[in-house]
Amino acid sequence: MLYGKRSEETRNQRGQVLILLAVSMVGLIAILALVLDGGNLYLHRRRMQNAADAGALAGARILALDGTDGQASTAAYDYSVTRNDAATANIAVASPIVTVRACTPVLMSFARVLGINAQTVCATAVARFDGVNLAYGAAPIAIRDFEFVKGDPYTIWDDDKDMDPLTGNISGAYRGWLCMSCLVPESCGNCGSNLLKDWMVDGYEGAISRDEWVRGEEGVSAAVIQQAYVGQLIKIVVFDEIRQWYPGKDYYHVLKFAVFEVTEVLATRSPKGIQGIFVDYVDSGPPGPDDGGLRMVHLIE
Repeated sequence: MLYGKRSEETRNQRGQVLILLAVSMVGLIAILALVLDGGNLYLHRRRMQNAADAGALAGARILALDGTDGQASTAAYDYSVTRNDAATANIAVASPIVTVRACTPVLMSFARVLGINAQTVCATAVARFDGVNLAYGAAPIAIRDFEFVKGDPYTIWDDDKDMDPLTGNISGAYRGWLCMSCLVPESCGNCGSNLLKDWMVDGYEGAISRDEWVRGEEGVSAAVIQQAYVGQLIKIVVFDEIRQWYPGKDYYHVLKFAVFEVTEVLATRSPKGIQGIFVDYVDSGPPGPDDGGLRMVHLIE
């Protein structure tokens, strides 16, 4: 009789162990699902964030280059789905902002035991374009602010005679040469033709910021004009005021930046000049409130 009771107790204990083992296995599988499937979801979440970021930036760049909403939407889809493997992309365009929500399904491994076969992972990005607060590689040319029309032809003349920019001719008080390395509060002399010629070809090696006052270079500089070439994209300072911070020394107040695409160099006549059109151009740099055509693209969410 004693033997029979012990056998029954042993069977009960074994049953309890099996129950505890089964419960433990469920818990272990849940932990594995959390660790392995959770890690997999995190990796896919990062992939979708990259896809959304790329799509939003691509779309905003199209808008910055004067593209249409439809072109921006196509670029955003291409960069999020085609190039970065999102399964779907919901895109909203409201210039200057592009919003992309990129998603992809992720199959579960251990979580299947718990009845979770798949999860959809999504990420959202918002990008926009703005003007820039500073420009690297600017040419030593300043033009007075006016309502220039992008794509229309203009000529920047090396002449002190005023020519009305509304007729497409920019000269005299509407155009100035700049000694880029001299900013208020410095009091500098002229930089010289050789330095300006270098900057005309390669751009100023430093940065020029909005609201700075840049020393003007006196006189005309035909040799500088002659350094330009067809197809060149010139970053130009747009000014709104000239002030003599020091006696006899003009300084130009930087309002914003424009980009001028050279279509012809008038180097064999007098006065000399460069013909071209104002265009939109995407560059790096911190965002600025005003926009003369030189723009930057950045994520805001």
